[in-house]
Amino acid sequence: MLEILAKIIAIVTAFIAIVTTIWKRRDKVWPPLRNWYFRTWGLASAKPNLSGLNRNKLAEVLAEHYENFGSRILEIDKMRIPLIVSDAWIPEKPLDFSKITLEWEGGPSAFPSKWEGLVERLTRECEVVIEDNPTYRLLSMKNGEGLCLKFGLGSYKDYVETCEALAWELAWHVRPSIVRRLIGHKNTETREKCKETLKKPTLKKRSKIEALDFSNRSTAVGINVLTVITNPNEGQRDATFLIHHRGKVVAEGIEAFHVIPAGTFQPFHKRDAYHDVEFNIAWTILREFGEEVLNKETIIKTKWSYLDPKAPFEEDEELKKLYLLFQKECVNLYFLGIGLDCLTLKPEIMILLLINGRTMANVIPRVKRGLEGNWEGRIIENRAFEKKELRALVANAKMTPSGKGCCALAVRNFDWIQERIDELIATNLP
Repeated sequence: MLEILAKIIAIVTAFIAIVTTIWKRRDKVWPPLRNWYFRTWGLASAKPNLSGLNRNKLAEVLAEHYENFGSRILEIDKMRIPLIVSDAWIPEKPLDFSKITLEWEGGPSAFPSKWEGLVERLTRECEVVIEDNPTYRLLSMKNGEGLCLKFGLGSYKDYVETCEALAWELAWHVRPSIVRRLIGHKNTETREKCKETLKKPTLKKRSKIEALDFSNRSTAVGINVLTVITNPNEGQRDATFLIHHRGKVVAEGIEAFHVIPAGTFQPFHKRDAYHDVEFNIAWTILREFGEEVLNKETIIKTKWSYLDPKAPFEEDEELKKLYLLFQKECVNLYFLGIGLDCLTLKPEIMILLLINGRTMANVIPRVKRGLEGNWEGRIIENRAFEKKELRALVANAKMTPSGKGCCALAVRNFDWIQERIDELIATNLP
């Protein structure tokens, strides 16, 4: 009997010693355990990020949280989108892009809440490459005759460790079991548990962040473009829009549905040496269109594009035609609004891109055979530009919040957009 008791005591002692060792070395042991936990319970997909579906569900819970603290959540015609907005951020009607001005200044580089080392941990434990490229960091916004956006230089690493960090922190404390039940059921009890988690002081990083104060984080900006293309056949008055089904190997929005093109507002050059060219939202849209829609990323990101960002659009025949197309009246850009993603508090600029399909098919003939997309995901074409289609995407659980915002704002301005489409069809430039 004493021998059995001695063995039990030895086992318990060994267990306590193991737990104590793990706790003392938690900085090294914690990341792989967390990563295993995320992967096992569905918080992460093939790559180390919160999957698109789970991100959206967490964002919905956060929308209620921020609304309770006085923030305004975007709501249009009974469609609720988990984006924090201000009255000044959503124009009454879409603004012509010529009324959007950009200003440049420096900005603070120290942040009150930063997850130091998160990028290295994600790279080491989750086998993902996160390039620490420069970003254009939004500092402030002001209204006048149009909208003025003030930027400074930031880095993608700082963005991950101050904005994406908020998503990782919440996901861990909420626990995957709650998130899984949130996905399939509208369980009041589990939603309340999420809300209780948000009230606790365990979310130390999020508790230090005031959403509307952009100085407290590296606010890299998302550019989200709803692309509407008119019917290329003569005499047809209808239009379609493009949707991107993102793959498993992307850094953000894994397996989510999104508008296209979309990307971070940032320069290619590591030192922003071509600031006059790259500090331009329309240029970013052109570049992302070439990468994601025409699958020209390899060409755009070749060595000589770093030496001269315009070079790919001068050397490659299709990119040259795309560049010329964007200079014509058959392509129009409109500003729909800005919102903050509730999960990461990242500013998301929502944009409408209207393209004369007949002119585009004449200039780039292969678009008639279909748009293939690239490694980031596949393009879903031929969705009729109709209110019911747009509403269906807003209701889709896998659609990103910023993508939902674009679709909801298109519903709100549907008649106005339809008038612009009719005007665009009438151009028919060669």
